[in-house]
This record gives sequence, C-alpha cells and structure tokens, in this order.
Amino acid sequence: MNQRAIDLENIFFETLTSQNQLPRDFDCGNQDLNDFLLEDALKHNIDGIATTTLVVYDGKVIGYFALCADAIRLDEQEIEEILTEYKMLPYKDYPAIKIARLAIHRDYQGKGVGTYLLDVIVGKALSVKEEHKIAVKFLSVDAKNNHRSLKFYADNGFLVNEAEKRNKPGIPVSMRYLIDNKVEPQV
Repeated sequence: MNQRAIDLENIFFETLTSQNQLPRDFDCGNQDLNDFLLEDALKHNIDGIATTTLVVYDGKVIGYFALCADAIRLDEQEIEEILTEYKMLPYKDYPAIKIARLAIHRDYQGKGVGTYLLDVIVGKALSVKEEHKIAVKFLSVDAKNNHRSLKFYADNGFLVNEAEKRNKPGIPVSMRYLIDNKVEPQV
C-alpha cells in the first residue's frame, strides 16, 4: 500500500461473530496480536472475557480492538494528584475499561488509525458512563513493553500506573487514561 492518508470517516466497525470472515493474512507486525485475532478473539467474545471489534476500511479488516471490564489501583501520590485536579473520592481502586488488545495492519500504521481508534474507545467508555449509567473513570491497557507501544500510548495521554510499575523487558506496562480528560476538570 502506498503512503497516502486514509479517510478515517470511511472506517466502520463490526463486532466479531462467527459470521465474520477473518483475514488469514492479517499482519500488524506482532505475532501475538495476529494470533489473538485468528485463534482466540471469537472464543473470548463467546466466553464473555473480552469483546473484539473489527476495524474495516475499503472492505478490508485493517485492525481490531478488544475491550473488557477492569479496575485499576493507584498509589498514594497518584491519588493525591487526581484528588487535587479532579476532586474525586479518595479510593485506591477505580473502575476502568481495559483495552485488552489493539492492533493495526502494518499497511495502515502511521496513518492516524490507532489514535482514531483510541478516540472511538474513549467514546464507547463515555457512552457506558453517560448513556448506560455504569461508572467508569479510566481506560487501562497493559502495553507491550517496547518503545513504540509505550510512546504511542503516552502520546495519546496515557500514564504509567505507578502502583503497578514493572519495568522489566517482556513484561507489559500497566497504563491508564482518565476518560474525563475529554471533559473539563471540575473546579
């Protein structure tokens, strides 16, 4: 595929079902993420572990994301920072929606699709909170522990969870995004 930008408005989403034709040639550059889509995602949907959404552009699956329920734990300093800025109640654990997997086909990487998907996921979290009246404060992700993944999430407003900080090669890095970032903080 050439380097032309894609029209993000022409992306649409399909919840993975047994009716979907999964692309055997999907390649995001990470074998674990490729295998999850082809071997595990449907079973996770059926078993209620995580719900996978396919990202389709021009009739082709160009990515996917899987979401599930979560809770995150904050350390004392993180709680103080959040209390000061957002006037939240001082709990150690907060409800979250976890981005269990997020992958973009390598031909579509670097074109804004990943950031667009994070915006869509934030919209889903806000919908759960506002329309369905289910409490959620954060998005969470256990990011692959490599420079590219960590930079992607950090560039999109995610912070490392200090309470769960593990900086060991191969061990995912727990990160969070306060979904109220899309809303002005309370004064």
